[in-house]
Amino acid sequence: MKKTIFLLVSILMINGCISSLSQQGAKVRLVTANQKESCDFINVVTSQSSWGASAGHNTQGVMNELRNQVAQLGGNALYIISSNTPGLFSEQASGSGEALKCKFK
Repeated sequence: MKKTIFLLVSILMINGCISSLSQQGAKVRLVTANQKESCDFINVVTSQSSWGASAGHNTQGVMNELRNQVAQLGGNALYIISSNTPGLFSEQASGSGEALKCKFK
């Protein structure tokens, strides 16, 4: 799980020029399984993308959409349930997660 979060955060940092992350979505934090235990569950969010200029752009677009959805639901944290990073034969990325409301210190 930590590898998945690290990979997604790394991709976010490398492809920072992708637009469509709202101001509210930018405030949504990724959390680990341990961190989510002290949060309130809101709903499950899902996204998929195959329209980016590259596999990395598609993955970035999915993460932006997940974070935007969490923010629209009133959440401030995202726990990644699953993610599909595009591979050699596919440019499509997808992901799902839990929208959470957490009290961060």
